Amino acid sequence: MAVVRNIVKTFRIETSAGERKCHVSKDHIIKPGEQHFAYEETPGHRLNVCMQCAPAILEKAKKHIEDIIEEIKK
Repeated sequence: MAVVRNIVKTFRIETSAGERKCHVSKDHIIKPGEQHFAYEETPGHRLNVCMQCAPAILEKAKKHIEDIIEEIKK
């Protein structure tokens, strides 16, 4: 049987050590000590997303994965 890999292993919740800008909305600031969603679009290039924007990003990813699963089932 093939090894099943976690392709979203770079998805995580982090606590900010310093002030960061949200990569979704440049108007949103992630303050030190605040939790935020982080992921790597490419290895070594982390993107930080504030908790206000994170649900929309994850919902879009969920929809994309659901569409692919439906395509595989055909």
